[in-house]
Amino acid sequence: MNENCTLQTAPSCSAVYGLHPLHLQVTFEQDVIISQLNEYEVLQLLMGECRELLARYKTSLEEDTKTLQRADLTGRERLAARLRVAEKTILGQTMDAVRRRLAPIRGIPTKSGRMTDPNADIREVFDFIEELPKKPAQLIDNIKRWAKGEYDPDWNK
Repeated sequence: MNENCTLQTAPSCSAVYGLHPLHLQVTFEQDVIISQLNEYEVLQLLMGECRELLARYKTSLEEDTKTLQRADLTGRERLAARLRVAEKTILGQTMDAVRRRLAPIRGIPTKSGRMTDPNADIREVFDFIEELPKKPAQLIDNIKRWAKGEYDPDWNK
């Protein structure tokens, strides 16, 4: 790798390695979202990785916390339990942060690459339920309009 390539010379690195300068900029003050689809995919991958790492442990966080309360632990056992608690806490907090980042992303990617609303069917049901109180009045109004012949243009002939 080119030793002269630093964050300050990102455009020259992009020329050397064929990367877009946006992809080479690293900042911890603000996020750079390349696309909603990319953001969603990366966050889902991170969430999956955290789940897999947590699943590798033989004990739960609660069990390790209870283990730490035992008085008969050796120094090594206590240190191992503290390490497991710290690692599981970090993974749990990472998953919470990923969930918070995923929350504003309302859509999920489709095979076409477009974002669709995963709650569209639920919203349709709630919209229908909200319209139910108006239905009897609409029915009466439609019966009146039918009786007047508004739905049949040949009725008054």
